[in-house]
Amino acid sequence: MVCQASAHTRQEIIVTMPTTRMTVSASVLLAVVAALAGCASGKSASTSAGPPAGAAAQTTSAAGPPTSTAGLGDGSSTDAKVCAAIQGDVAAITKNVSDPKTFPGQCAFGGGATTVSFDVSDPQHSGVTDVIGSNGTSISGVGDGAVWYDAGGTIVPSLGAWKGNVSCLVQPDSDITNDDVTYTGNPPFTKISTADGAAYAQKMGKVCADVFAAAS
Repeated sequence: MVCQASAHTRQEIIVTMPTTRMTVSASVLLAVVAALAGCASGKSASTSAGPPAGAAAQTTSAAGPPTSTAGLGDGSSTDAKVCAAIQGDVAAITKNVSDPKTFPGQCAFGGGATTVSFDVSDPQHSGVTDVIGSNGTSISGVGDGAVWYDAGGTIVPSLGAWKGNVSCLVQPDSDITNDDVTYTGNPPFTKISTADGAAYAQKMGKVCADVFAAAS
């Protein structure tokens, strides 16, 4: 019996039942009812089936956004070039240069203890002035201008410089014992003389000079 014809067949049986009630056996009726139930069950099973296996695989294979950062030598981006170019300079200002990382506009060393930030589109060099402000001491020979600040010798000096549209900010490890700067006293009571601060600023100036060269 064909499923599409089952309703028609059922109707004929009901219509002709009065004339054939005595000749149609109960076993025949049971067979017809069973066939109709089987067709209905097959239709229900086919409509409740899930998506094809291929569709499910496509959904689960979608990749999420990357979560890790690149090492200094990875890639050909400006960020990677700058961070690779200054690695040796940074080693001259701090001993803690382990685990170097490249971020957009920043090179981090020692788990972020020392950072070199740069902006290749900063004509107002706000990346420097927003951090160092107007209290820095100027030094010559680095880009178009450079200033450093150490709060009167009470903290490790930082330096900011700019050249054209590029700004550079060097912030060494705040733990002075990790830095290659001369100081007196013992942490947290240390003092950096003006001469020693200026000498350290020249080392940081080399970092920014190489930032400008790599970013150009």
